[in-house]
Amino acid sequence: MSDKSKIILGALVGFLFSGVAGFYFKDWASRSIPSIQVSSVGFRGGKLEIDDQTLRMVKKLVWGDRLQKFISFDDLIEFEITLSSYEDELTRAKNRVDEWLRNHPESDMQRQMRAAAILSSPFVSESDDAVEYTAIMGSSFFGELRRRNIKQVPAEIADIKEMDSVFPVFLTGGIKTIHFGRSSIRFPTYENFGEKEHLILETVVEAFSRGHGPTIHWFHNYFSRTSGSEITNIRTAREALQAKLAEEAILSVNAWLINNGGQPTVFQPSFLGQIKFGDKNADLILEIDALDSRPNENNLQLSGVIEDKSDWIGDSVDASPFLSRQGSTRYVNVPPQSAISVSMSAKSKIGQEADTFLKFFDVGATTIQLVGLTSNDAAIASPTVEFGRIASDKQREKLLAAGADLFSE
Repeated sequence: MSDKSKIILGALVGFLFSGVAGFYFKDWASRSIPSIQVSSVGFRGGKLEIDDQTLRMVKKLVWGDRLQKFISFDDLIEFEITLSSYEDELTRAKNRVDEWLRNHPESDMQRQMRAAAILSSPFVSESDDAVEYTAIMGSSFFGELRRRNIKQVPAEIADIKEMDSVFPVFLTGGIKTIHFGRSSIRFPTYENFGEKEHLILETVVEAFSRGHGPTIHWFHNYFSRTSGSEITNIRTAREALQAKLAEEAILSVNAWLINNGGQPTVFQPSFLGQIKFGDKNADLILEIDALDSRPNENNLQLSGVIEDKSDWIGDSVDASPFLSRQGSTRYVNVPPQSAISVSMSAKSKIGQEADTFLKFFDVGATTIQLVGLTSNDAAIASPTVEFGRIASDKQREKLLAAGADLFSE
């Protein structure tokens, strides 16, 4: 073969090789690039039956509504959240009252307190938290009166009335009101008050008006004791309700199925949710809920939005609510440069480890990672994300560090 023929043949082979290589390179470069990003984690459930022991626990509570024996999962969550807020408010008020009692021991309490000492009481304080403490302590006191739990106060009203008035009392429409300068407190009566309840109420009004130290100290100490018992009862009831919720809870996850590539990708409808809490773990199979029949509602075009999957931040988007949709469960086709929001639910409950899981969930020490399969059985795993009732210590540290960096610039 002549040199010229070799050159022509070499060029032809080179041309063919470069064409084939270019074709495969172009096909590789335009491949689908799937990923998964968890956007929110929650729980759902059906109709629950509350056991009689838990019902009796809740019935004992002074703060809170009655609990129905049959209740929906969502309504029970709201009920437990309400009890949690009551526990928090009572705890804050009790801590403030206990602090006042430590600073005003009964042995140092004078028969008549000065105006400044009366105003230092959490019940009448003119600080920013005055309304909160006044309302909580007042509600507790009147509730005890209406249930006829208060048997007596440590002083006779005649002895108290011998003292000079420090703050004036006004009677309007049968209701006594003490004016403490910039604030005032009303002391209403109720139809079920007997003679003894009216006497106790009048004694407390006169005590705060005239600064009778022993009675004011008794008032705070009585609240501290009764609120402490109520806090314990609320906490016990909440633990029972939380255990019930954890046992019946079905994990629900919202996630974005992302395709940063140039070819479509298809995800299978089943996913693995790997949950870790402490040294425990639970592997749950999740199924995509029926997708809405309306096209493109959950579709997000990524062209011009992100250039690389590492730029995707799932927390920057709103997850669709945890609601079942009409339609049929099916494989999810994600077009090139797109992301589709999906909602999925576990096919089984957390099970025997529910109590342990709940303890870690309460302090934000639980993590989840989703694993999905494409139509060609390629495994795709999401980043591991933390979730829980509150932010974990690790998350708080990250936020504080990020805030420090921002504010230091």
